[in-house]
Amino acid sequence: MRDNTFIADGDMTISFQRSVGCTFERNTLVLGGKLNYAFPEAVRKWEGNRVFRGGSRARATDGEADRLDIGEARPAVQAQKPRAPFAVPRAETPPEPDGTFAPGEWTGRMQALNYGAGGFLIGGASAYLRAAWDDTNLYVGVFVANFRSAELSDGAQWGVDDGVEVCVAGKTWRAFACGRTSWDGAGAVKAYAGLRPGRKSWEPKTLVYEAVIPFAALGVRPEAGAKLPFNVRVRNSQYKEWRQWDADGRTPQLLLK
Repeated sequence: MRDNTFIADGDMTISFQRSVGCTFERNTLVLGGKLNYAFPEAVRKWEGNRVFRGGSRARATDGEADRLDIGEARPAVQAQKPRAPFAVPRAETPPEPDGTFAPGEWTGRMQALNYGAGGFLIGGASAYLRAAWDDTNLYVGVFVANFRSAELSDGAQWGVDDGVEVCVAGKTWRAFACGRTSWDGAGAVKAYAGLRPGRKSWEPKTLVYEAVIPFAALGVRPEAGAKLPFNVRVRNSQYKEWRQWDADGRTPQLLLK
């Protein structure tokens, strides 16, 4: 967005929801109240912008006296609060890691992976998390709704290629759009990674990652009320974007219900 004028007699909100890799430069903002700024991690370039305080009348009269040249400075934004423990329901039937996310297979609601690494809400293509547990396994599923025009990488280098990372109880499972997976714990993890099965060429490039992680491999005794260190990160290679359950540097948990 370049060389525009935005006018509001009250508060003004600049929002980049469902956006990524944006430029916001040489714009003029005329407002009478507070300037709010949503989804800041969507903007890669912000420079040469001006704000006039006092609303539409200020620009027509003595607005120059109230002008603030914000240039490359962006409005202050508060990071999102740390997540509450992710409440994981008990599985009614064990989900099968086949990439389908079949109706009725998972209990509980999908949770949005919409935090960036710094804890700010992030736009772009959506990603969602589901999990369940029984007396033997923790089941984790991640659904990444990439746009149809998305350019997916075919490598398996973490931090570079499209993939997901699930960190739980000190162990890490990683999976990539190309289908490769890794696990640094004991035993084996049944998994699916890649495009959703049966996808038509005209449909979005939806990626599905599913893992069946044995509690024995985590060294954890599963019981209702137990809390485990837990976070999930999704990498988008095209836009070099992170989507996470919670921000880096925090101590998120999951709660077995």
